[in-house]
Amino acid sequence: HVEEALEYARSIKDRFNRRPVISDFFEEFPLFLKGTDEVAELPIKEQLREAYPYYRDNNNPVFNSFEDFLENAGV
Repeated sequence: HVEEALEYARSIKDRFNRRPVISDFFEEFPLFLKGTDEVAELPIKEQLREAYPYYRDNNNPVFNSFEDFLENAGV
């Protein structure tokens, strides 16, 4: 899943000639957001519903931040 997300970030840059933004990653956000991170661009609580408390308390992202994620994607 990580490699697919990185490829998706690269494809946004290549196809649309723009830098990806957090809202592009409706499903992939756990890769770069801690469970306690809240961002206006994504409706995380609404999306996860009853699974939100588990996500909030247990998500340990692969990347340190969205910027770290993009850097690893080469974007």
